[in-house]
Amino acid sequence: MGGPAALSTRYCRSAGRNPPRTPIRGLHRSRSRVTPGTGRALLTGARFRALIRAMIIVDPADPHDPGPRALLEASHALMRSLFPAEANHFLSLDALAAPGIHVFAARRGAAVLGVGALAEKDGYGELKSIHVDEGARGSGVADALMRQLEDQARALGLPLLRLETGSLLQAAHRLYARHGFRRCGPFGDYAACDQSVFMEKPLADAVGH
Repeated sequence: MGGPAALSTRYCRSAGRNPPRTPIRGLHRSRSRVTPGTGRALLTGARFRALIRAMIIVDPADPHDPGPRALLEASHALMRSLFPAEANHFLSLDALAAPGIHVFAARRGAAVLGVGALAEKDGYGELKSIHVDEGARGSGVADALMRQLEDQARALGLPLLRLETGSLLQAAHRLYARHGFRRCGPFGDYAACDQSVFMEKPLADAVGH
């Protein structure tokens, strides 16, 4: 099972490249409020949220590093508490460090707020281990991770993204649907299971296709 997950406009697309600087959505539409007697403008509403989201950086990570490891272990513990062993398909830390697995961490400053991985498969990429720290959910961390993972898949020339997630993880279902994923049947080595939901998204404009 993938962990539960929850818009960043600035993030690292791959190692060794500077994060792109893109406009902060909502900034031009929101207004500042001036504090009486000071003449200082306060950030309000969408403008404040957009600036917070712009601070999220997503870059490659080692799953054994303390920050990513803590989140991955929290995700594994949560999955074990929600689903029987035969319905859990998360990857161990060692498996996530194997060739063909691309792990990313979402950070705000030194704090690791979320993790996610892309596994290269024959003809598609599989999203794995997407998990966001409970205190950071709803702040755009999961959206930033999703965009980075999709960018990585496109850069690898993968024509399709797939995932398996838990039937109880409604927030995760909404996240994936928001990013264009639709339900599909079991794939790879998965078998049909009441505790599993399968989703996929074609990447028609993947690099090399």
